[in-house]
Amino acid sequence: MEREGDYSIHTVQSAREALEELSRNAYDVVVSDLYMPVMDGLDLLREIRSQGNAIPFIICTGVTEDGKKQQSFSLGADSFIVKEGDPVKFFDLLCRAVNEAVRKC
Repeated sequence: MEREGDYSIHTVQSAREALEELSRNAYDVVVSDLYMPVMDGLDLLREIRSQGNAIPFIICTGVTEDGKKQQSFSLGADSFIVKEGDPVKFFDLLCRAVNEAVRKC
């Protein structure tokens, strides 16, 4: 994404680390996996929103469960992307979601 747009990407290894980074630095969008150890993507989203942070939030997942997509939107997610099939298609969907989220800001 850095090569194809005006983005600087910062990655972290956990939801807790993401919360720490968000408390110290400004970002345009959060992209999170749904399933992560200790704190999943929905818990991360819930915590970010409880702090009054309206940063655009995109959830990605390779495993879908009934209700998770709806739950993510009810918590304030901007996009929910399923990682299935062609990785190039997934990357295109993710790029579009990020671009849309950033444009809304």
